[in-house]
Formats: sequence, C-alpha cells, structure tokens
Amino acid sequence: MSIIFSPDSLRQQVEAATGGHITVLYDDQGYPSFMRVIPKFRYEDLGLDAVLGTGVATAFLVDGQEKSEIFVSQYQASLHNGRAVGLPGKDPRTSINYNTAKAACEDKGPGWHLMSMHEWAAIALWCKVNGFIPRGNTDYGRAHDANHETAVVTGSGGRTATGGGPASWRHDGSAAGIADLVGNVWEWQDQFKIVDGEIFCTVDNAYTADEANWQSAGHFLTNVSGTLTLANAQGTPSEDSVSSAWNSLAKGAG
Repeated sequence: MSIIFSPDSLRQQVEAATGGHITVLYDDQGYPSFMRVIPKFRYEDLGLDAVLGTGVATAFLVDGQEKSEIFVSQYQASLHNGRAVGLPGKDPRTSINYNTAKAACEDKGPGWHLMSMHEWAAIALWCKVNGFIPRGNTDYGRAHDANHETAVVTGSGGRTATGGGPASWRHDGSAAGIADLVGNVWEWQDQFKIVDGEIFCTVDNAYTADEANWQSAGHFLTNVSGTLTLANAQGTPSEDSVSSAWNSLAKGAG
C-alpha cells in the first residue's frame, strides 16, 4: 500500500516499544492508525503446502505482484470524520453497512482498503500453525471460555474498547498483536461474497478489483435437508435460513 511517512514522535515511540512490530501510518487527512507489520510468508513456510500448495500466501500478492509485507490495523476501526482509524481505547464503529465501511477505508487515500479475506486468512493460518487460538470479548465484556479475562464495557451489547482486553485477546498473545480478531463486534471483510450459494472471490489480494470481476471459486454452499453443506455443484441456496459453525460444516463428495 502507499504510505505517508512522517518521522514523528508517536511513530518512533510505538515502533520502539514494540520492536518494530507496530508502526503508525497516516491517511490523507493526517489521521493516525496503529498498524501491525506482517512480513511475507509462503504456505510451505507454515508447513501447509500439502493442503494449500506452495508459493507466496495470497495476502502478499496484489494483481500477481509480490509485496514484502502487509499492514493490518492493530485495532477494530472507529470512525473519525468519515474515515476509519485504528486506535487503542476507542469505541469500535458498529451498525455500518458494507458499502459505507469500504468507503471509510478507501477514502483514506491510495493503498488503504477494507481488510480482505486474504489478509484475514493469512493471520488465521499463522495462528493455527503456531498453535495459538486468540480469545476475545465473547460474553459481554469477558471471554466465555476464560471468565477471568475481562475488559471494561463501553457500549450497548457488551462491546469493549478497542484493545481493552488482555494479551490473550490478540493474535499472537503479545501486546504487539492484532486485537479483537475474536468477538467484540462484527467485522466486514472484502473480496468474498456468496450469490445464490455460489462463492465468488478475488484470485489474490487485488483490493482495487471491481466486484464485477471477482471470480467464481467453483464451490457452493447449499442447504441439504436443513444441513448447510459445502459442495462442488449448486444445490439449494442457504441464504440466511441455516447456519453452521465452520469447523462442523458438512462437505459434499470431492
């Protein structure tokens, strides 16, 4: 992404405190966001080549061009003058539709964009292979599976301030990790959609790609006798009538 560099004291302090894992980037209005630096990795680096093949993870490919790193907001976004910002201790923005959320990110300037499913997947895979599953605010200010882990509730529905929980609520279990990937508030992801059960996505992290050019993955979600099923042929679109935990999702032949 294109970045406005500014040798200010805030960036220097944040980078020094986190060993360079977190930096501060500024949008076209000069608003800061705390960003986690994720260096490029390959699927074989994670030992996932038997499942996902070899090569650079798609999060680090933009229209086929490799990127040495990506920047992911350390915090769920709040809104300031119509622009998404990632800052600690804020009330995360809720009740926002996809188009508005996408615009709030893209309006920040070149390179800024709504977090994509490629980026989300890269972080989730990293957590998986490192044997760490982050917790979060999943029970009105506390972790449902670790009730001693709490944060101060700041809004209706039991949401908590961004990054307000313990380190175990961050993607790598450290204070420099990405906070609140689990729980707190719902989040939008880009470059993935389901139409009549058919899954469409971008081939790589092409965040400027027009939605009309997203490609069919050749896979479908179908409602088979009331059971949500991942299949290779179109069946009965599930829409919103049936839900399933992803790890227990039924799979069709092949």
